[in-house]
Amino acid sequence: MNQKDVTFEGKMNELRMEIPHPNNRKKVFILLEGDSDVRLYRKLCNADTSKVEMIPGGKFKLEAGLKMLYRTCERVIGVRDADFLHLNGEKSPFDLLFLTDFHDMEMMMAARDDVFSAVFCEFSQENKVGHAVLKMNLLESLRFMSCFRWYNDSNSIGLTFEHVGFNDLFDIKSFNFNKLLYIEKVILKSPNAKIKDSILLLSIIESLSEGNHELLQLCNGHDFMKITALYLSKSLKKGIGEDTIASIFRIAYNINHFKTTQLYKDITAWAANRWHIFES
Repeated sequence: MNQKDVTFEGKMNELRMEIPHPNNRKKVFILLEGDSDVRLYRKLCNADTSKVEMIPGGKFKLEAGLKMLYRTCERVIGVRDADFLHLNGEKSPFDLLFLTDFHDMEMMMAARDDVFSAVFCEFSQENKVGHAVLKMNLLESLRFMSCFRWYNDSNSIGLTFEHVGFNDLFDIKSFNFNKLLYIEKVILKSPNAKIKDSILLLSIIESLSEGNHELLQLCNGHDFMKITALYLSKSLKKGIGEDTIASIFRIAYNINHFKTTQLYKDITAWAANRWHIFES
């Protein structure tokens, strides 16, 4: 069955049968939000002692599924994107649902300067000395868009950001972004939005953007992969998609990088001496 055809109910039924199977009785099941996360964690985890599974339906279904399965088995944990929880000073809604250090797993990979450099060395001849500055410029160019998402999420404005392209809104040489046009594009996709005044939204988000928010917490990893792909595509004058960029990030990111994270520490502290989950 195609992954996109798997339902939440179907996955729950599958896991209820799979977890107690004799072949899995000593394995920890790690439940994740997305397919790209599964591909990364399969590399980080020890396949003999753990199993990585995606729960369809997003973070709320992930939490619901984790609670359902934990009633019958203690060898189940979940990992979800922190999104804006860290910025809002919030914790995970469930003890066995662990949060990424930054906004999401993509931003955890992007946080590593050596991983970012590895990606750019693959596609670009730019001097490695300037890679850290370039990464900060790319993140900074996403500040306004990310604050817009944060404001919408925190205030339940009802704006829709899916399928709102921004490739034509960036001047990749100056890293400038057409803020007003982006707001107008989002409003057009959001018939049920509580605020549809683009000038008012521009003023609100610009004010929010002036705060000293940590960009790795603020920025969405998919947006970062898109802007990185856009920068490289325009620099090299050939198409490089965000999926390719994300794939190279996953390849460059390894268990030693992961071991430096709070997420790794939190999961290994939970596992204690009972289970060995990750690769050595």
